[in-house]
Amino acid sequence: MTPPSYIKLSTWSAADLLRSLQSGICPICGKFKEHRHSLCADCFLALSQTARRRLYDRIGAGYEHAIAQAAQELGVIELTLPISPIPSGKVVPT
Repeated sequence: MTPPSYIKLSTWSAADLLRSLQSGICPICGKFKEHRHSLCADCFLALSQTARRRLYDRIGAGYEHAIAQAAQELGVIELTLPISPIPSGKVVPT
């Protein structure tokens, strides 16, 4: 079940992905993840080495495609992404 401050999206923007990086929720499975990590440890370790490496690309320089590839590799169609403002109380412009 998706927490009320999060939504499921099948398409996402760079701002959505930035909010995801700042959040503590894995966009793939919805479990806890470390802030500034792309995914939780379980989802990250389930990826191929190539997909893992690509998650270190910058937003605007391949990161969007890397998240899409990770979601596809793990069989996920919709990402769990935070609604602005993110839970830490910071407001991220959209």
